[in-house]
Amino acid sequence: MELRHLRYFVTVAQELHFGRAAEKLHIAQPALSIQIKTLEEQLGGSLFQRTSRSVALTEAGERVLKEAKQTLYFAERTEKIAKLAFAGDIGRLSIAYSGSVTYSGLLGLLIQSFRQLKPDIELKLIEMDPFTQLQQLQQGEIDLGLLSTFSLNIPDHIQTYDLASWPPCVALPATHPLAHQDELTMEQLQSETFITYSRSPNDDGANAIRALADYTPNIIHPESNIMSVLALVGSGMGISIVPSILSETLNQPGLIFRSLKNVTDRIGISMAVIEPINKPSLQSLVEHIHCTKTKIIQ
Repeated sequence: MELRHLRYFVTVAQELHFGRAAEKLHIAQPALSIQIKTLEEQLGGSLFQRTSRSVALTEAGERVLKEAKQTLYFAERTEKIAKLAFAGDIGRLSIAYSGSVTYSGLLGLLIQSFRQLKPDIELKLIEMDPFTQLQQLQQGEIDLGLLSTFSLNIPDHIQTYDLASWPPCVALPATHPLAHQDELTMEQLQSETFITYSRSPNDDGANAIRALADYTPNIIHPESNIMSVLALVGSGMGISIVPSILSETLNQPGLIFRSLKNVTDRIGISMAVIEPINKPSLQSLVEHIHCTKTKIIQ
């Protein structure tokens, strides 16, 4: 039994006239009669009572009509959903982000605009440190990462795309002896105690500081949340190196930010994804981020 047989049957049942039904279906009336007869033979009985003047549904035809309408409805719904899925208009995505992505404003910009563009794609957002993001991307636990790749070793099969970057700066307690200086050097910070952002047991955040200076820093507190990092700095527990965008978006009592001299490196935010992409919904998100990129690159 084919769906077209059910469509022919439903049209005849609605019109109760083979001529009008044939015209509505854009087929010849004899051909329509043959198709209905074929359906009846497949089902094992008559669906219509026919006379020279009228057409009426049999009792079996009444029952089949209800089921046929539901079958056609779900068939059309299946086709519609399949087309939406293949077009990347529906789906479910897991997106990981690190703390700096949130406080830079990038997360809100990217996700809000994508939800407006593709409201039927379900998004699961998870805060996650960069190391764990790379691991879970490789394991297929997340679909896309938004993270700082500064000082990270990126696996070959993970593709990253720069979205925005800022110079690093120093977060200091307001009472720190160096707080009166407008600019500092990494050499001046060599004897300082550092508070770093890292949740991974594989890294305490020292690599990022080594990338800026020729010494191994004294790490006292590797923290899993950037707000915790800044709260500890503001409490006088140590200092931290953060992207300068945080000096514009986060202000806490007892906390100041100072720029770094003789540092050309920039701390960036990147999108990380495994290619080739085999999820249409993920392809839609990646394309949206690429299109939005020109608005957010600093």
